[in-house]
Amino acid sequence: LRRTGIGAAEEIVLTALPLGLVLMLVSLNTNLPRYAIEHLLGSAELGVFAGVVSFITIGSTMANALGQSATARLARHFHQRQFADFRRITWQMAGFMVALGLAGIVAAELIGCFVLRWLYRPEFSAYQPLLVAAMGAGTLSYVAIALGYSVTSARIFRAQMPLFAVSAAGCGVASWLLVPRMGLYGAVLAVALAALLQIAGQCWILLRALRRAEATQ
Repeated sequence: LRRTGIGAAEEIVLTALPLGLVLMLVSLNTNLPRYAIEHLLGSAELGVFAGVVSFITIGSTMANALGQSATARLARHFHQRQFADFRRITWQMAGFMVALGLAGIVAAELIGCFVLRWLYRPEFSAYQPLLVAAMGAGTLSYVAIALGYSVTSARIFRAQMPLFAVSAAGCGVASWLLVPRMGLYGAVLAVALAALLQIAGQCWILLRALRRAEATQ
């Protein structure tokens, strides 16, 4: 019984460790542009960036809620080799995230000035174009979140570590190269690049896993 308990504990640790490292890299992705802004532009610009980009978290919360609600079904479909249903739910989630992001972009374009002025200060209304750009980067982030839940539901854990390491590296390099040249827009582009790298890697991981699983049917 003790051996069984130890074996189960080791299995849980080995399963959870990659996910813990992935979450660490996700946090690093989020903060790297902020580090670059604070170092290169100062704390005042960092405050502006943090305030504007905080609107992305509205969609991120919805994306995570949808992903968590779909995880059980995705895992069941993949385990039972119902790959058509797995693909359908994955693409439906990704499509919803695109629609959510586009709605955010439209809202930022139409009422961004008013919202920024009302929530912060009148001078923040000048950053409405930055808000629109941030919501565009947020759209990519929402899709990456949805695909991440599909990858995790397929019990693909270790492959996510190098993917998020590459994403973090790309975000860091882009931040330090673009922020001096483009200011806060460079930081937004770095966020978008990190999300694009995640999406590309997640699509490759999912396609590879599905092809392998279908080949063994």
